[in-house]
Amino acid sequence: MNEQFELAIIIPAYKPRFLARALESINAQTDQRFRIYVGDDCSPHSLETIVKDTHFPDDQIIYKYFCNNLGGTSLVRQWERCINLSNEPWIWLFSDDDVMEPNCVEQFYQEMTHDKRECDLFRFNTLVIDRDDYVTDMNPKHPEWEPWNEFSYFLLQDLRRVFQQEFIFRRAEYQRIGGFLDLPLAWASDHVFAIACSRKAGVRTIGGARVYFRQSGENISSQMSVSVERVKWQAFTAYTDWLISYFVMQQTVKFPTSSALVSLVKYRYYRNLSNSKRWRSVSECRALAKYLGHRFEESNQSVFWRLIRLNMSAIRQSFGHIIRKAFANLIRRF
Repeated sequence: MNEQFELAIIIPAYKPRFLARALESINAQTDQRFRIYVGDDCSPHSLETIVKDTHFPDDQIIYKYFCNNLGGTSLVRQWERCINLSNEPWIWLFSDDDVMEPNCVEQFYQEMTHDKRECDLFRFNTLVIDRDDYVTDMNPKHPEWEPWNEFSYFLLQDLRRVFQQEFIFRRAEYQRIGGFLDLPLAWASDHVFAIACSRKAGVRTIGGARVYFRQSGENISSQMSVSVERVKWQAFTAYTDWLISYFVMQQTVKFPTSSALVSLVKYRYYRNLSNSKRWRSVSECRALAKYLGHRFEESNQSVFWRLIRLNMSAIRQSFGHIIRKAFANLIRRF
């Protein structure tokens, strides 16, 4: 192995449409001290041809075809088997459709050299692009450094927008915390990992370079079907369980304290319930009230009636939307 490679860029691959664009952005890096690992998740498309067409040196890119598809049942397990292809001390879990600016790797090595806290987690600032590479959203810039509890606080306040592709992390810490929490669709698995991985030394921002996260309508974050939303909600509930258990275990004294973070988790859960705009059956409300009563140490009855009120609000909004749509159609006819 060439000792100059300290960084592994891991691409769990399945979709062909933007893979060449992602690899081109890696090939354009001003600092080439990295090795690329492409893990083909039994894709029906010829991803190997796309990889070969990028013309990386043979010792710099490794392509692996997996004969069984894992991403369809567990994205986290697909991520982990791709990571297991590598052994470099630093890992950048990228994707098959995002893009990095040409100086990302160069800036990473500079930040790592000047990092006095010996952080285990680095991150880039991010922009959102569409399928044509046009910027559609600019995410808030990260501070230069922040401890894990402040990062958690702002993340739960929606003042941090997190994508797994923006993080570079130390392999030793990844192994110590046991990798990623296997949540359905890997929804919020990146949040859990970032919080846990920044526990010892915080998270440091790599300035001067950015990652472009693609929302093309083909990735999971863009899908809004009822079935997908239901699975996302299951993941969000499991994420909530993890957050509360983790925050309670840390017993942080300096604000934001563990209790403040737990209160914020509770507020966020109810807020998401309110924003979901989906009414639930009485049996669903009873089951959810039992869960929330136990998790948030509240009366099951008070939680149940709170859920019923949220139900009434969701029904009113649904009927209001139907009426407004019917009225708009009526006006267009005339």
